[in-house]
Amino acid sequence: MNRVHLIPLSIVGLWLLVTSVAGFSVDADTPCKRLALAKAAGICSKDYSPCRLPFHSNFKLLSITTSSGFSSLDSTPVELAGLESLYLNDNQLTDSEASALIKTLATTSVNSLTDFRLNDNKLTRIPDFLLSIPNLADLHLNNNAITSLSANSLAFRGPISISLGKNQIKSVRPGAFGSLRTLGTFGLIGLNLNKFNRLDSNAFQTLLEGMVIAGEGSLELGETPIVCDCNIAWLLRDNRHLLKHVLYGKCTGNGGDFADVEPERFNHCPAARM
Repeated sequence: MNRVHLIPLSIVGLWLLVTSVAGFSVDADTPCKRLALAKAAGICSKDYSPCRLPFHSNFKLLSITTSSGFSSLDSTPVELAGLESLYLNDNQLTDSEASALIKTLATTSVNSLTDFRLNDNKLTRIPDFLLSIPNLADLHLNNNAITSLSANSLAFRGPISISLGKNQIKSVRPGAFGSLRTLGTFGLIGLNLNKFNRLDSNAFQTLLEGMVIAGEGSLELGETPIVCDCNIAWLLRDNRHLLKHVLYGKCTGNGGDFADVEPERFNHCPAARM
């Protein structure tokens, strides 16, 4: 069996672009820091099943995009202890494929990873393993098929920014971002172009109050119009100071921007429970 080995190079930081990994390996003394696999139609062919991805602990950034054929991968975690950025976007990964691939590539790098891209796949939920990455600062989950944010599914310690735009999110459950006790620090939370139309206080109030305390952070709601009935009086009447942390908030129909809605509109609504 022929194997292709990389010749050690002196240019640390070189990008290696690979379009097929069948029979491909990386020498242990290769000083490369970044490896990109793109448009690899068969990450592992039947002749190399099961197979392992050719990586080692030198890598700081690993990018596998617009590729397929992950089902034959050996699930044994690979040594990537210093990996900081992992890009698995544009692979049409299902929930099960993503879960297996994340465990294979991220198990040894949970303490070093800060940047994770899983956008443009076929995920329907937030992968559980992500919460075990303590220093994650940028998480891209946009352009998937996620339908709900369940309790504690995004309970990161932070500081972290999360892109969830252009999914199919219809509900954000209470405590999705953590509880008052466990809430971390959030930067930009992008929920634009989704399907939910309510901002329940038990899902969003603690998040926004945490942003006020931190003095930073924003909740982005572009093209996700919200029903502005008594359900949102907690924000538009009782806690208008939180609005500076809400971007592009709009009411459904001709209700206008959040900032333009008069608090008196909710005079008939019951007072919020303390």
